[in-house]
Amino acid sequence: MNVEGTAFPSSTCEAITPPAVSRPTQLPILRQVFADLDSIVAAEHLQPTLRNRFRVAIGLDAWLLLASFRIRQALKRRRVPIVGRLIRLVEMSLFGAELSLHATIGTGLYITHSHGVVVGGTTIVGDHVKLLGSNTFGNRDGHGYDYPIVGSHVLVGAGARILGSIAIGDGARIGANAVVTSDVADNVTVVGNPARPVVQDAIDQ
Repeated sequence: MNVEGTAFPSSTCEAITPPAVSRPTQLPILRQVFADLDSIVAAEHLQPTLRNRFRVAIGLDAWLLLASFRIRQALKRRRVPIVGRLIRLVEMSLFGAELSLHATIGTGLYITHSHGVVVGGTTIVGDHVKLLGSNTFGNRDGHGYDYPIVGSHVLVGAGARILGSIAIGDGARIGANAVVTSDVADNVTVVGNPARPVVQDAIDQ
């Protein structure tokens, strides 16, 4: 569902209008866990040998990490923080990733390589987002709540960083090792540090 008229901080990158980012789907815990599972099984980029629920559920880090995150959030809502903290320690040991308890993550987040992934603070991540590994969603000044909002069907390349209270539009593609500190429009590819849109003429050549 697109959220129209959402106010986002002004971008430092010219000719990009802050997008109306799709808000992530949020379901009851068990429905959400199985929705994540079905989304990952159905993903086009998944290996054919993993295209069934059982194999994904027992052996795919992307789903195990996401399911663990959902359980931690459910425990927080039920005021069982100690168990949640223990699960977080296990997550960090097994997967090398840190997903903030205050983040909002949509259905079917797919992390190709979980080690080095940080989804910090109050980051919002849309549905069916794919991370290729060693990615950071965080703030720029080291404190406060200026975390990004990431739309749906976004691809984030290996080593890319998305920093600050910015909006990443639906279908955007973030190049490997890019550092994104300004808004990215829907279906736009950005690369570099600082990240800038790829010029279509350069792609055609």
